[in-house]
Amino acid sequence: MMDESKHQELEQRLFAEVVAFHDFIAQWFRGEVEDDALLFDQHMKQKLAPDFINIQPSGLVLTRAELLDPIFQAHGVNPDFDISIREFRLMFVGKEDSFAVARYIEDQTGARNTNPPNNSRISSVGFRLEDQTLWQFCHETGLKSS
Repeated sequence: MMDESKHQELEQRLFAEVVAFHDFIAQWFRGEVEDDALLFDQHMKQKLAPDFINIQPSGLVLTRAELLDPIFQAHGVNPDFDISIREFRLMFVGKEDSFAVARYIEDQTGARNTNPPNNSRISSVGFRLEDQTLWQFCHETGLKSS
């Protein structure tokens, strides 16, 4: 079992990973980073396991390619888009610290392809903790606005 200080360290590292990943997506959609395949691969494609799946709030299951290809094509198409992450929590760390599951709330504003464009979703994400942290899955559930 992981001691408390190592648990907190891993939680902080994974929180930073989630924030950086979503910050890049927002910057890509806003066109604030260069439209460059190598840059996209470094910040997106190389972060996702080859067999990664994303379960959308609608229930649609997307493979890595089905998620990444439309994002890559959408460089600069949404200058008002933003994402923030809150309530991050490390939920589970697997045997020998090789896998972890975390939960967080993602708030989106100005999302053109989402109804409503300002929305929140609670996400569960599984990480492979290898030489490089890899996203294994992300399951997003829409939250009703109050």
